[in-house]
Amino acid sequence: MIKAFFYAWGALPWRKPLAMTAGFCTLALVMASFVLDRDIPPNACNLLIWIDTVIFSWAYGTSAAEAIKIAQK
Repeated sequence: MIKAFFYAWGALPWRKPLAMTAGFCTLALVMASFVLDRDIPPNACNLLIWIDTVIFSWAYGTSAAEAIKIAQK
């Protein structure tokens, strides 16, 4: 099962696993802060905002560019 997981992720372009990992890390941090009833430090919040904005906009932008490129063929 683990081999199949890494084989499936290895077949994807790098931007998709990177975006998924960033999303999972953000979700885990937010859920941990909710469960533990603690605030996320402001510097960690700013870091998450900037990193997630860059990674997600990059992933969505390249996917949109690929979709337009394929549609024009």
